[in-house]
Amino acid sequence: MSIGGRKSSRKNAIDMGLDVTLCRFRDLDTEAILKFSAASRQPWSFEAGAGARLKARAHELGLPESILPAPYLGGTPVTFPSKKHPNWQVGEWASFGITRELIAHFTGKSIYFVFPEAEGDPSFLRPDWVSSKERLVDILQEVQILNSDQIEYFHALFLRPHVPAHLLARVKPEQLATPSEIFARQMEQIDVMIETLEYVLNHDSPREFLLRWSA
Repeated sequence: MSIGGRKSSRKNAIDMGLDVTLCRFRDLDTEAILKFSAASRQPWSFEAGAGARLKARAHELGLPESILPAPYLGGTPVTFPSKKHPNWQVGEWASFGITRELIAHFTGKSIYFVFPEAEGDPSFLRPDWVSSKERLVDILQEVQILNSDQIEYFHALFLRPHVPAHLLARVKPEQLATPSEIFARQMEQIDVMIETLEYVLNHDSPREFLLRWSA
């Protein structure tokens, strides 16, 4: 592996626009939720009078009308402190752009390799929990062996240019996180993503869970 890693399709850009939340649907059919979610993204759902059609679709699927204005379609976000890394939340991957860029740069794999069901950015999806966990474990093992030169290179190429100069001028060098510290945080986040998938796999009712994909 070269210091620079694999060639990235983006130049010095960290894409932050993705939040993922684990949701549990205790009393609702998750297959029906997936179908309703897909319908709510159709072009007609943004037209005048779409509310009546969406209510009708909900009834067809055996879902209550109350899910329409709900941000999680009647589901409950599942988040709690990680046992391994208490500063991170299991079930919540907010704007993890640096982690995704690091994975793509050094492995050539995108988040859609880990979760192929997320292609097209649906609002909700049911991943293959086992396969996604295995892919993340493999990725973590691959990036954990990066050396200091590779970490410094990634930091200089993707992170440092995006820190405003006026902020750097106000902060003492010793107060800045080092490249190795930033890298360690990204490893923790991948580990917590794995922990999230393990939580579902170890649950008595894994069918009750979906990922809310807010891209």
